[in-house]
Parts: sequence; structure tokens; C-alpha cells
Amino acid sequence: MLNRNQLQYLDSLRNDFLNALHRRKSLARNTLREYDRLIRIANREWIKAGFDPLPKQVGEEHIDYLHQEIYPRTLSPYQNRKQISIIGHYLEYYENPVEKKMMLPWPTNTRPNAQWYTDEEAIRMIDASERHPMWRMLIHLELRMLCRRVDAKRLTINDIDLNTLKIRGKGRFGGKWRSLAWAPETLPVIQEYSDYREELIANALEREPNQEIPKEIMIYARYGWKLGAMQETALDNMLKDIAGAAGIPESLATHHTNRRSGARIYIRAGVPVRIVMAALGHTSESQTWRYAGMNIEDMSESQPLVTHYLQNIRSRMTDEPYQVTHHPVLISR
Repeated sequence: MLNRNQLQYLDSLRNDFLNALHRRKSLARNTLREYDRLIRIANREWIKAGFDPLPKQVGEEHIDYLHQEIYPRTLSPYQNRKQISIIGHYLEYYENPVEKKMMLPWPTNTRPNAQWYTDEEAIRMIDASERHPMWRMLIHLELRMLCRRVDAKRLTINDIDLNTLKIRGKGRFGGKWRSLAWAPETLPVIQEYSDYREELIANALEREPNQEIPKEIMIYARYGWKLGAMQETALDNMLKDIAGAAGIPESLATHHTNRRSGARIYIRAGVPVRIVMAALGHTSESQTWRYAGMNIEDMSESQPLVTHYLQNIRSRMTDEPYQVTHHPVLISR
């Protein structure tokens, strides 16, 4: 066991790392708190197991202990990988690259809930959402417009322009912005929800006239008769209700599934991957391809499209005769 002075020194090392992260990367407070929690857990488990927790003393056995003994008890492979990576950043700050040098093997796809609706299930979710304006708005944003849950939660009146949605997603400095073009059905969805929203505000003010309603918020939650920002748990519960109405298992119907399935539908519909990439806010086409879960079957289905395209070109060339230029072929002996 470490004595009091050693524990205080360990705390100071952790705090120095977190302060450096805040200065250099401007991470959100919630992210810094999560880093703090994970480093505390690692230190506690190392001390309990008899390991020296000082960053420069951490070796492969420390990492293996977390990776193979502690994290698998409660974490998915994706969470295991993420937390090991965070510990690795902490150690690298103190010039200990042990985690990076270990090159731990991970499954090809360690992301949890990497699921997609069938095309028919996606239609059922869209149809079920039409029972309520707020349901319809949520499914349209996530499944049809490829928004994240946080995008829907942050959406304001000012983010809606004619034919364009301005989306503030994840990222440092308050999140990255991207613009999405309206779908043909976006206008009626927004009009229906706007009417419902105005009715919601009027009813709330009638019951609680003195309340201050944040007018810029697009999607409200009602707390008694007071209106406020929609919390993530409320959006989760709403999605469960939509899934129940659609006959979709709750375990399948997640915000990630909505967005992933929407991306897959875009690609299957023939939308270029670079366009889907921009709509999702991704930085590479390969990332989008994996996110949409495209497989060899999808590739096979795309081949007739290429053949048809080439046939159309050949037909056009037949209609406009061209002459093949023959070049002598030299055969070396």
C-alpha cells in the first residue's frame, strides 16, 4: 500500500495530465471528468494487485492486468479498447509509451450495438413515427437526415434555413458544424412539428404564465407544465416507444442504428459515398463504408449498375459511330 504522501503525489500527476489536456485540447468538462475517473480506477486496481502505479513504472504486466482481468468483467471490447487507449495517453504524457508499443490485438469491429435495420424495418420505423409529430421529427432527423442524438438535442430554430439544416455535432470547442440539404419530405415534417411546438408552448404558458421558456430550442421536453431542453434519456425513451409501435426489438432500435441504417440506405439508393461521408460528418470514405456496414453482398448488387452504365455508354457510342485506331503490335522473340 502507498502512504499518504505517495497517494498525494499520484493525485498531483493525474491532475497535471488533466490540466495539460484542458490547455492543449480544450476538452469538455465531462470528458475530463471521465478521464479522471478512468485513471483513478486504473491506479486503484494496480495498487490492490500490488503493482507500482507511478506512470514511469507501468509496464506490460500493468496493461495486461487491466486488459485481460479487470475491464472484461464489465466492459465490451469497444469500451475495453477505449479505456486502455486513455490510460495509454496518460502514460505517454509521462514519456512511457508501453501501451503503444504493445500493439494489443483487437477485434476488427469492436464497436457496441453495430447493428442495422433491414430496409423493411427502416420503413416500419418511419411509418410508426407518423403517429406523433415529435416521433416523426426524431426519426426524420436520425434515420432520414443522418443526425446523431446530440444533433437532434442541440437543434435550434436558428439552425433551420430554407432548404438547409445547420447541425452542430460532436467535437471540441462546442462541436463541429455541418450543413444538410433538406429531403423532399423535410418541409412537411418541420411544418407539422412546428405547429405542435407552438401548441405546446401555448398550453404551457396557459398553465404556468410566469415561466421562462427557452424560445431558441427546437425539441422541447415537458416537466409538469414547464418546458425545457430534451434530455438524452427522454429521447431514448421516445425511441423505445416508436420501436414498440413498429414491432422492432428495443435492443435493435437505438440512435446509432437509426443513423447507421440511414447511411446504408443512402448508399444502396446510389448516393455517392463522398456525399454520405459529408452528411455524416466523417473524415474518410472508408470510415463511412464501415459505418454503413456495407458487405460483399452490397458490392455484388452494385456490379449490375456498373454494367448497365457501361452498356449505356456503348449504346451512345453506337448511335454516334466512332473509328477504332489500330496500332501495330510488336511481338518480341
